[in-house]
Amino acid sequence: MNNKKVLSWFILSFIAPLLLAFILLKINWLPTHQVNNGEFLAQKVILNNWQLIDPKQWSIAQQIPTICNETCLYNQQQMQQVANALGKYKDKVDLVLLGDLKGNSGIKNYPIQHQALQVNTLYLVDRFGLIVLAYPLSDNEEQNRLMKQGLIKDLKKLFKFARSA
Repeated sequence: MNNKKVLSWFILSFIAPLLLAFILLKINWLPTHQVNNGEFLAQKVILNNWQLIDPKQWSIAQQIPTICNETCLYNQQQMQQVANALGKYKDKVDLVLLGDLKGNSGIKNYPIQHQALQVNTLYLVDRFGLIVLAYPLSDNEEQNRLMKQGLIKDLKKLFKFARSA
């Protein structure tokens, strides 16, 4: 009798989590808490030939207009501020301009623009060219400060949990 009881508890310990997961999926329960600070893109965007710029583990990219005005230059400064604020992780992040314009020192240039990307937005790109998160910039300095803090937090989490860092 004792062996049957142990076997029953053993089988139940495997079936109960699966049953609970199945029930939660059937009632369409999703957690509301969000860990990331950036916005996921509505569609999957992969930058072709991304390997040509020899990217690091993560890149902060910005699509630039054909003529770089004051806003464009300001956004480049925002990218550099984020990279500087990363501290010890600064050397693991590339700054990239998406478009046909040479950037400042320390900013790489990827000459191809993507039609699904916006101009006043910073993008977090992995080493394979997949755009993971978007961080829209605005004219409000306080919103930009909060956005940059969120980008820094997201990058630090990614580096902390990266196995190949």
